[in-house]
Amino acid sequence: MLREGEVFPMLLSLPTGSLGMFTRYIKRLLGKGRKTTSTVTRFTLKKETSKGGIVYAQAQFALDRALTPEEMRLIEPLAAQVKEYAQRVAFETDAMIEVEYSIDPETGEVITPLGGN
Repeated sequence: MLREGEVFPMLLSLPTGSLGMFTRYIKRLLGKGRKTTSTVTRFTLKKETSKGGIVYAQAQFALDRALTPEEMRLIEPLAAQVKEYAQRVAFETDAMIEVEYSIDPETGEVITPLGGN
């Protein structure tokens, strides 16, 4: 994620309870022919309660706007670097087991290997 006015992207760690919302948001973008690197996404938190009565914040995602042509020109080299780096990154699961994931170079989508979590 690259915040407005900043040069370096930041990593947004999502709790398990927000991953489904993020996946649905990405699928909606891709389904409309938009790349994740061509949009400004608004992040908000929604108060939720688990079945066990525990109150927590769930991340919500919404399209704020498309990037301008000038913004796209500036972001494309950084997006290419991030995609290249992401293809070489190993992720840790909740059980602290390293699993290699594939990253779709066009969409940035994480593809879980067969038999993965």
